[in-house]
Amino acid sequence: MNLRPALSLLLAASLAACFEASLPEPPQSEGLACADAGSNPAPECPEPLECPACPDPPACAPADAGEECPAPCECPAPERALRALTFNIRHAADATLGALANVIKAEAPDIVGLQEVDYYLERSGNVYQSYRLGQLTGMASLFRASKLYPDSEGQYGLAVLSRFPIISSDKVMLTSGTEPRILLIVDVELEPGRMATVAVTHLGLTSEERRVQTAEIVEALRGRPRVLLMGDFNEGPTGSSVRTLTAEYADVWDEAGQGAGFTFPADAPTRRIDFILRDRALPVPTEAHVSERIASDHRPVVVTIPWPAQ
Repeated sequence: MNLRPALSLLLAASLAACFEASLPEPPQSEGLACADAGSNPAPECPEPLECPACPDPPACAPADAGEECPAPCECPAPERALRALTFNIRHAADATLGALANVIKAEAPDIVGLQEVDYYLERSGNVYQSYRLGQLTGMASLFRASKLYPDSEGQYGLAVLSRFPIISSDKVMLTSGTEPRILLIVDVELEPGRMATVAVTHLGLTSEERRVQTAEIVEALRGRPRVLLMGDFNEGPTGSSVRTLTAEYADVWDEAGQGAGFTFPADAPTRRIDFILRDRALPVPTEAHVSERIASDHRPVVVTIPWPAQ
């Protein structure tokens, strides 16, 4: 029995694994965001009202003023909302990064999950795509690789854009058959002391792959605060893997979607395979829609969620 071919394959696989492990992740812009950090300034509160019948407001009371003295004005909380968008950009194969950025900016999102993102690959012009999209949209950016190209410094994977500071990130390798898949997790600071978890993924092409991957995703996100899970799930809402995820998280389309929610193929969509799911600790969304703008083979999904309660 000739063991040389098997040993050669084993050695090649080991060397490839070592090479992949040695490649550094590209530099990120973690912790950076545009000046307003995604929140609106609070309105100025007017001076407390004074009771005209009381020359000395602190002494004003119904018992000695003969009339009810208005209470000091309380400054109302500003009305704010959290807007999220998921978008498979197909490594800008169908449009320029500028066109993709315009699609994103038109929706004015606070958080964006991107799939099929290139990092210095020849096919897309050797551009750091997520960083450039961050520049074009005025948002913080973070990229994590799912696939490495040993013959170059090129990588391919997922990214997040955020108007909020990105505090930390994690990458979970998912069990995959052919193309490697990951779960990208970032912690964003909605405001001082208040965090949320944004998770982005791109599930596999076979039902068995997706079944294993969704179980791994549920476990990886367990116990994290205020989760928004988004991505290209490669499966419709009745698929078993999507049902596994919606047992844990609410499908925003079921709650607030307009129309069928079809996202693929972009020119004449017939399938809903791009999703945004919310932790039920987050408020129920007020609106969700599919963008009419086309710049990839998928259309983006957008959701508006009231500003999360404390």
